[in-house]
Amino acid sequence: MSMLKVPFTLVKNNVVICLAGCVEKADIVFLIDASGSVRPANFKKELEFASEMVGNLTIGSDYVHIGVVTFDSQAYMRLKIGQYNETATIQDAILKIPYTSRGTSTDVALQFVLTKVFVPQAGDRPNAKDVLVVLTDGVSIHPANTAKQAYFFKEKHIQVISVGIGGNTNKDELTDMASVPEYVFNVQDFSKLATLQATIKALACNTDAIGCVEKADIVFLVDASGSVGATNFKKELEFVSTILSNFTIDPDHVQVGVVTFDSKTYLRIKLNQYNDTKSIQNAVKGIPYTGQLTKLI
Repeated sequence: MSMLKVPFTLVKNNVVICLAGCVEKADIVFLIDASGSVRPANFKKELEFASEMVGNLTIGSDYVHIGVVTFDSQAYMRLKIGQYNETATIQDAILKIPYTSRGTSTDVALQFVLTKVFVPQAGDRPNAKDVLVVLTDGVSIHPANTAKQAYFFKEKHIQVISVGIGGNTNKDELTDMASVPEYVFNVQDFSKLATLQATIKALACNTDAIGCVEKADIVFLVDASGSVGATNFKKELEFVSTILSNFTIDPDHVQVGVVTFDSKTYLRIKLNQYNDTKSIQNAVKGIPYTGQLTKLI
């Protein structure tokens, strides 16, 4: 049993209320701040954010290709667009990117991405939407030139999402970089980056579905019979956990329940038992495998 990783929709009364994965071709590049103010521990959190987001996208020749650039006073090509076509390989490569720690030359980084990354020679596809996700914790050394470089992205219709981290960013500069003001985000610290996953993915994938757009009670009925085997049962749980990352879990949006079955049925998670994504994902990972005969009634 291979890990299921495909686009899917959840439909209610002929209306799409949840969507995961990208349903169009997109070349998504992460531009990650590696300047001295970030520090190694926080740089690692930036890489983890990018890696987790890749895990929630549909990687493939007909869907999403990923590129990664880091920057300080220079820009560094870490992954060319489409260099890898397996999710796990991309995630592993991202987590191994080194921290450099110099100044913050955002203008240099933007120019590099425009001229060296979103080009056919570096893997950019002519029939795919181009998306840039910028992560930074500070202000560019050359703000005027940063604004100038950002304008060129608008001319080329490259979608830019800018994320400021901490209190030392400049809202005007973030807005200059973003395609539209609605694509500007700010979080208090690096540990809060994960809260933007679903929103940024929805924007990058060009859908209005940010998690789920109405209340939904969703129950997973998971086969835990003897024919599945412990290893494949774990993959089923990983699949459920991945889907949960795409939902807005709280009483006003989505509640999730989980039932497993073999010759019996087992209520593992009640619909209102958890009210945040992380808690449910941890609970899902802890569900035991039973491995008896299959009896689905």
